[in-house]
Amino acid sequence: MTYHTSAHQVAGAFDRGMQSMALGIGSALIQERAVRQADRQAANAIRAQTARLVYDRVLAEEMAAQRAEAARQEQAERAARFRLQRQMAALAAKRARG
Repeated sequence: MTYHTSAHQVAGAFDRGMQSMALGIGSALIQERAVRQADRQAANAIRAQTARLVYDRVLAEEMAAQRAEAARQEQAERAARFRLQRQMAALAAKRARG
């Protein structure tokens, strides 16, 4: 066991102990920060993937609505053509009867 012979040696011994504690605490904090950063990156990736899925679903719903509207318009146009054809046929039959 060594004895300190000066105040400088006592302060140096104290400083070495405090430095090792500070380095230990610092490394633990750095490790915790790395874990939190990894968690944040994983959460951001999940949020981005979720946002993409929501966007795809909304886009699919919008496209389905547009296709349904186009089908309704096509059906309405076809019904109008058939109605016109029936009217023309009735008019032609009326003219033929005299």
